[in-house]
Amino acid sequence: MRVVDFNISENITYFRQKYDWSQTQLAEKLNISRSTVSKYESARQIPDLNTLKRISEVFDTTLDQLVGLPLPKDALLREFEQVYQAEGQANISQHDMVRIINYLYMNEEFTEELLRLLQLPKRKQNVVHSSFQNLTTNIDKL
Repeated sequence: MRVVDFNISENITYFRQKYDWSQTQLAEKLNISRSTVSKYESARQIPDLNTLKRISEVFDTTLDQLVGLPLPKDALLREFEQVYQAEGQANISQHDMVRIINYLYMNEEFTEELLRLLQLPKRKQNVVHSSFQNLTTNIDKL
Protein backbone atom coordinates (compact mmCIF):
# COMPACT_ATOMS: atom_id res chain seq x y z
CA MET A 1 0.00 0.00 0.00
CA ARG A 2 1.23 3.48 -0.89
CA VAL A 3 1.17 6.30 1.63
CA VAL A 4 -0.17 9.36 -0.15
CA ASP A 5 1.46 12.75 0.18
CA PHE A 6 0.09 16.26 0.00
CA ASN A 7 0.22 16.38 -3.80
CA ILE A 8 -3.40 16.16 -4.96
CA SER A 9 -2.44 15.76 -8.60
CA GLU A 10 -0.26 12.73 -7.87
CA ASN A 11 -2.94 11.24 -5.66
CA ILE A 12 -5.61 11.53 -8.35
CA THR A 13 -3.25 9.81 -10.78
CA TYR A 14 -2.40 7.15 -8.18
CA PHE A 15 -6.03 6.28 -7.44
CA ARG A 16 -7.02 6.34 -11.12
CA GLN A 17 -4.22 3.90 -11.92
CA LYS A 18 -5.09 1.79 -8.88
CA TYR A 19 -8.51 1.22 -10.46
CA ASP A 20 -6.86 0.75 -13.87
CA TRP A 21 -8.95 3.53 -15.39
CA SER A 22 -7.99 5.81 -18.26
CA GLN A 23 -8.38 9.56 -17.89
CA THR A 24 -11.41 9.28 -20.17
CA GLN A 25 -13.04 6.66 -17.93
CA LEU A 26 -12.50 8.79 -14.84
CA ALA A 27 -13.83 11.86 -16.65
CA GLU A 28 -17.00 9.96 -17.60
CA LYS A 29 -17.55 8.88 -13.98
CA LEU A 30 -17.17 12.51 -12.84
CA ASN A 31 -19.11 14.04 -15.74
CA ILE A 32 -16.19 16.24 -16.69
CA SER A 33 -13.90 16.36 -19.72
CA ARG A 34 -10.80 14.21 -20.13
CA SER A 35 -8.76 17.41 -20.52
CA THR A 36 -9.93 18.54 -17.06
CA VAL A 37 -8.74 15.26 -15.56
CA SER A 38 -5.43 15.78 -17.36
CA LYS A 39 -5.16 19.27 -15.88
CA TYR A 40 -5.85 17.89 -12.38
CA GLU A 41 -3.18 15.22 -12.79
CA SER A 42 -0.59 17.63 -14.16
CA ALA A 43 -1.35 20.19 -11.42
CA ARG A 44 -2.34 22.82 -13.98
CA GLN A 45 -5.74 23.04 -12.26
CA ILE A 46 -6.86 22.17 -8.74
CA PRO A 47 -10.35 20.68 -8.31
CA ASP A 48 -12.78 22.67 -6.20
CA LEU A 49 -14.09 21.17 -2.95
CA ASN A 50 -17.26 19.71 -4.49
CA THR A 51 -15.24 18.05 -7.24
CA LEU A 52 -12.76 16.68 -4.71
CA LYS A 53 -15.69 15.17 -2.78
CA ARG A 54 -17.01 13.55 -5.97
CA ILE A 55 -13.55 12.22 -6.84
CA SER A 56 -13.13 10.72 -3.37
CA GLU A 57 -16.54 9.03 -3.69
CA VAL A 58 -15.67 7.61 -7.11
CA PHE A 59 -12.39 6.25 -5.72
CA ASP A 60 -14.13 4.99 -2.57
CA THR A 61 -11.63 6.78 -0.37
CA THR A 62 -11.75 9.58 2.14
CA LEU A 63 -11.30 13.18 1.19
CA ASP A 64 -8.43 13.31 3.69
CA GLN A 65 -6.64 10.52 1.89
CA LEU A 66 -7.29 12.06 -1.52
CA VAL A 67 -5.69 15.35 -0.51
CA GLY A 68 -2.87 13.53 1.26
CA LEU A 69 -3.54 13.81 4.96
CA PRO A 70 -2.04 10.94 6.96
CA LEU A 71 -4.47 8.16 7.76
CA PRO A 72 -5.18 7.14 11.34
CA LYS A 73 -4.25 3.55 12.20
CA ASP A 74 -7.87 2.35 12.00
CA ALA A 75 -8.25 3.70 8.48
CA LEU A 76 -5.01 2.03 7.41
CA LEU A 77 -6.23 -1.27 8.78
CA ARG A 78 -9.56 -0.93 6.98
CA GLU A 79 -7.79 -0.20 3.71
CA PHE A 80 -5.45 -3.15 4.24
CA GLU A 81 -8.39 -5.45 4.92
CA GLN A 82 -10.30 -4.08 1.93
CA VAL A 83 -7.40 -4.74 -0.43
CA TYR A 84 -6.34 -8.15 0.82
CA GLN A 85 -9.73 -9.62 1.65
CA ALA A 86 -11.00 -8.56 -1.75
CA GLU A 87 -8.12 -10.52 -3.25
CA GLY A 88 -8.84 -13.48 -0.95
CA GLN A 89 -5.40 -13.18 0.60
CA ALA A 90 -5.87 -12.23 4.25
CA ASN A 91 -7.39 -14.54 6.77
CA ILE A 92 -6.18 -12.69 9.84
CA SER A 93 -7.87 -10.54 12.45
CA GLN A 94 -7.24 -6.82 12.83
CA HIS A 95 -5.83 -7.47 16.29
CA ASP A 96 -3.28 -9.97 14.96
CA MET A 97 -2.40 -7.68 12.07
CA VAL A 98 -1.68 -4.84 14.52
CA ARG A 99 0.50 -7.20 16.57
CA ILE A 100 2.48 -8.23 13.48
CA ILE A 101 2.95 -4.65 12.30
CA ASN A 102 4.02 -3.55 15.78
CA TYR A 103 6.48 -6.44 15.95
CA LEU A 104 8.00 -5.47 12.60
CA TYR A 105 8.14 -1.83 13.67
CA MET A 106 9.92 -2.68 16.92
CA ASN A 107 12.34 -5.23 15.37
CA GLU A 108 14.12 -3.45 12.55
CA GLU A 109 16.64 -6.24 11.91
CA PHE A 110 13.88 -8.81 11.48
CA THR A 111 12.06 -6.46 9.12
CA GLU A 112 15.22 -6.09 7.05
CA GLU A 113 15.53 -9.88 6.86
CA LEU A 114 11.91 -10.18 5.72
CA LEU A 115 12.58 -7.61 3.02
CA ARG A 116 15.56 -9.68 1.89
CA LEU A 117 13.33 -12.75 1.85
CA LEU A 118 10.94 -10.97 -0.51
CA GLN A 119 13.80 -10.56 -2.99
CA LEU A 120 14.42 -14.32 -3.17
CA PRO A 121 12.88 -16.53 -5.84
CA LYS A 122 9.65 -18.22 -4.74
CA ARG A 123 11.35 -21.64 -4.45
CA LYS A 124 13.89 -20.25 -1.96
CA GLN A 125 11.16 -18.39 -0.08
CA ASN A 126 9.35 -21.71 0.36
CA VAL A 127 12.51 -23.27 1.81
CA VAL A 128 12.78 -20.43 4.32
CA HIS A 129 9.07 -20.77 5.21
CA SER A 130 9.49 -24.49 5.80
CA SER A 131 12.59 -23.92 7.93
CA PHE A 132 10.76 -21.28 9.94
CA GLN A 133 7.82 -23.62 10.54
CA ASN A 134 10.20 -26.35 11.74
CA LEU A 135 11.98 -23.91 14.01
CA THR A 136 8.79 -22.62 15.63
CA THR A 137 7.44 -26.16 16.02
CA ASN A 138 10.64 -27.27 17.76
CA ILE A 139 10.67 -24.19 20.01
CA ASP A 140 7.18 -25.14 21.20
CA LYS A 141 8.53 -28.54 22.28
CA LEU A 142 11.15 -27.00 24.62
